[in-house]
Amino acid sequence: MLLWLALIVSLIRAVPSNSAAIDPSLFAMVYGLLAVVFATKAIFIYMISIGRNWARITYSVVIALGLYKVLPDTVSWISEMSVPGLLSLTSVTLQLIGVCLLFTPPSNQQFRQPMQDSVNNIFTKVYLFAIYLFVISSLILNLFNLVFGAFISILPMATLSLVLYCVYSRKSWASTVVKIWSSLLIISGAAMWAAVFFGGETYLHSTSNAAIKTFSMTLGVYFFTFANQVLQTKSEI
Repeated sequence: MLLWLALIVSLIRAVPSNSAAIDPSLFAMVYGLLAVVFATKAIFIYMISIGRNWARITYSVVIALGLYKVLPDTVSWISEMSVPGLLSLTSVTLQLIGVCLLFTPPSNQQFRQPMQDSVNNIFTKVYLFAIYLFVISSLILNLFNLVFGAFISILPMATLSLVLYCVYSRKSWASTVVKIWSSLLIISGAAMWAAVFFGGETYLHSTSNAAIKTFSMTLGVYFFTFANQVLQTKSEI
């Protein structure tokens, strides 16, 4: 719970502290990277919550390595009595306490339970990890867009939330929802390339936008192809 709270506080702090200093041309890239970072952290915290020892160790090492950068900045912000400083202090404190609690005797007992992974189970975990990372990253990116006035982001956020809910809860219709959503990703990417081929110089989107749509289209094919195989079985990531 403390690690989830720390993540939420970090997310709140990230929006106002970075927006003013970002070059408008780099806005999408910067917040795209932030979305991936926060989504990755969320997945690691989830893995920790279900007893994955590799996630506990990796997360703890990353937090420890990051202290050399975070602590001086936090002290500087606190000395200025700024809101970002207080948010950073809160986030760092929650993370440190949470990591320490992960290595108490009761926690060690939970993480020592042996696990055997079959090839199929590993494939399922890779698929679920990919879909969680992509959906949560997209949700966070759309949240940033919404904060800065792009109210159209509410629509993709609703769609992504539905996908996340049905996959996480393993609803009987999860594979159908994922296939429909994946189809939209594929169609969007295909339409972009159709515009490139047939529109020529009239195509106005940036190279980064084209790369993102191509990547999303590729993942869409992956998610669509294996939706039935993965989501119609009761296996845990």
